[in-house]
Amino acid sequence: MLKKLLMLLPRIHMYAHKDLCQAVYSLAYAAGFGLTHGEGVETPWAELNISSLATREMSGGGCEDALNSLFNFWNWSKDLGMAQYLLRKLHKAYDGQRRTTKYFAGLCALAGPTNVAAWLALPFDNQHVG
Repeated sequence: MLKKLLMLLPRIHMYAHKDLCQAVYSLAYAAGFGLTHGEGVETPWAELNISSLATREMSGGGCEDALNSLFNFWNWSKDLGMAQYLLRKLHKAYDGQRRTTKYFAGLCALAGPTNVAAWLALPFDNQHVG
């Protein structure tokens, strides 16, 4: 399990690192991550920082209960919009697939059947596609 663990940099935090680290540890170049930015866990902090005004005078237990309620509300709110968000992303992906398929068909027609057959004969190693 530990051999599969990857240490990568989220997109926004990446720029605090040296150029070499940005290239080696970027999510953009890691197989299987696509166009994610990796900053989803950071988004509630700007909104939830205001809670410090209310919780700084609370006891430890009261503060923990208040913060748990705030995080639960944040997660519940996010879950409510998840279906619509995923549907928008799905439609965008379908549009992109249609454009790419049309472009690829045109490229194959332009290249001709001999070149397409040569491309299809090339070995493909998906372990090195990133």
